[in-house]
Amino acid sequence: MSRARPARRDLLGLIPVSLALCASALVSAPAAAAQTPGLRTWLKLVADLDGRTVFSVTEGMVWGFKPQADDLTAAQFARRLYGYRSLLARKVETTPDGLRLRTKGWSFYLDADSGEPVSELLNPYTGLKVTCPPLSGPASSVTYGGPVATGAGPDLTMRRIGDHAWIGVDRISRFKPSDTTWFKLEADLTTYACRTADLDNPANSHIPSTWSHSLTAEWQTWMRMHGEPGHILFNGAGVALRGPEQIGTDLRRAIDRGFPGALAETLAWG
Repeated sequence: MSRARPARRDLLGLIPVSLALCASALVSAPAAAAQTPGLRTWLKLVADLDGRTVFSVTEGMVWGFKPQADDLTAAQFARRLYGYRSLLARKVETTPDGLRLRTKGWSFYLDADSGEPVSELLNPYTGLKVTCPPLSGPASSVTYGGPVATGAGPDLTMRRIGDHAWIGVDRISRFKPSDTTWFKLEADLTTYACRTADLDNPANSHIPSTWSHSLTAEWQTWMRMHGEPGHILFNGAGVALRGPEQIGTDLRRAIDRGFPGALAETLAWG
């Protein structure tokens, strides 16, 4: 196992399901940290150094957990709450200041049983119907390298077994959303799986991969449970698509319905 360490963790959202969603918080970083081998590997996993826009889809389930107690049943301890499905677009641009990563994403909540997109859910803890609208944000960008660097790549933990490699990216973040009066904490743990030959080939501008994703956080704001003991866990998996033609029809329709014109604008990135 090896670990590539740029100088600081980057809080640029890996998948737009975190509570920060598509806002993609940026952290200042020394320019010297910008273009390390670890950073370039990460950019190859999530984007394409040749400038092609890479679309990725992540889907999973959100679980609710209550603290351990002697009288707590297994059903009360862990509950499936709702699903999620996200589409993320990333594009690397070479500029005089370094490599700029543009990001745009959309997230939808799903019924835990049917998998259908929903905008309202019944909170099983409170018995209240809550609103959970689809989420997106303006396209964000972060620059790596040069005098105006705005980000440093994440820590990478690499494991190799035979023909396959696993690259772990861990982010622990503390932030204050605009719609709350309190700070939130998240632990975002993602593991990419790829072929060792693709990882080691310096000619590759993009490394095809799949990934598993876990994010632990406090109750989402719209659940109206701030301060209640317990937490939620996003548990999902994703893949980088070979091209935009692989974006599913249902997902395209959901984006066009909730955010008219936004997907077409992103497709025009090239």
